[in-house]
Amino acid sequence: MFGPDWATSPRRFGVTVDRDVAIPMPDGTVLVGDVFRPDTDEPVPVIAGFHPYNNEYQAEPMMPAGFSLQRGWLESGDPYFFARRGYAHGVFNVRGTGKSTGLFQAMGPPPLYLDRPFYQLHQEALRWFDHWLAGNDTGFMTEPAVRLFVPGTGEWKSAAQWPLPQTRWTEFYLHQSGLLSEHHSWPWDGVTAFEDSPFGHGEAVFVTPPLVETMEIIGPLVLRLFAATTDTDALFFVTVFTEDGDGVRDELSRGWLRASQAELDPGGSAPWLPRHRHERREPVVPGQLREYQIPVVTAAARLRPGQRFGVRVKAAADEPPADMVRGTAVGHVARQTAAVITIAHGEDCPSALIVPVTEGNVLGTFISGGVLPATLGPIPAAKIAKQKAAGT
Repeated sequence: MFGPDWATSPRRFGVTVDRDVAIPMPDGTVLVGDVFRPDTDEPVPVIAGFHPYNNEYQAEPMMPAGFSLQRGWLESGDPYFFARRGYAHGVFNVRGTGKSTGLFQAMGPPPLYLDRPFYQLHQEALRWFDHWLAGNDTGFMTEPAVRLFVPGTGEWKSAAQWPLPQTRWTEFYLHQSGLLSEHHSWPWDGVTAFEDSPFGHGEAVFVTPPLVETMEIIGPLVLRLFAATTDTDALFFVTVFTEDGDGVRDELSRGWLRASQAELDPGGSAPWLPRHRHERREPVVPGQLREYQIPVVTAAARLRPGQRFGVRVKAAADEPPADMVRGTAVGHVARQTAAVITIAHGEDCPSALIVPVTEGNVLGTFISGGVLPATLGPIPAAKIAKQKAAGT
């Protein structure tokens, strides 16, 4: 890869492979792996990679393909690519896996990416390694600091900072009857409740009217939730989704929070990214209404007129996944006691989904979905008189 005034390291070496190289650690543990290096006696930079899977197959030739059980444990990328360009690439088992000694400590599921992007992003990685390890200015430091892909559009976007400077975090309020709208809570807005138990997991779903204009969402979301439970703890699982004109929903992102670990870190939090301390659990008082700030993982989408988007709140992650990537870690956690979860969304408890709008939604959503009725219909005189009498 090259530009007008820069170029990455060219392919100019053969590859020598050293198998079962042992690296002793200070505590006596020995890490074992393979080293792929250029066929030269000159000193070269080293790229070190570690994984807990079968080391013998990490460097096997492969064609790009979607994520699967057969591909999920491939973590190294192609070490021959880097070795031919002047780097030694070590691929080692972490402690307690493969031939490495010691005790393995699981750190959760590995990051999952379509087609294992170590293969797709080799050239970009080479630009980075060349700059920092080989003293080769490949020009990327003069480019925008942020580059992101918007699924469904086939387009990349660049920006000088993150979150994107044009972001307008917009509150979409939760209302009774499952409405999600920018309109503030109405005086008659009350609560929405659902049951959760080992025998069944209820849910609360709130959906916007059909959009009347294109709306782009890029960035982290937050669900500000005023809720209570009849139990001494609760698990909140939040799913943000889009919905097409036929009612087919597609998951956009997820968030989660344990009610007893809702203590915020004020110094590390931002309005669009709450951070929780997770230092201790504070038992929840049954029936007590509390405010929860639930972070939702960064999402990117471009919604078209006629589409809707919504948020689903549950106390268990038991939704059938649309694919293997989104099925990772789903269904593993649920309370073993029955409870009623109550979500408040009145004037004093403005539960809302805070959405990073980066383009569009200037007019906002309309309850009508932008469709005018065929006739004016009767004037609701009785309802207007009742509201006037109530002082609203």
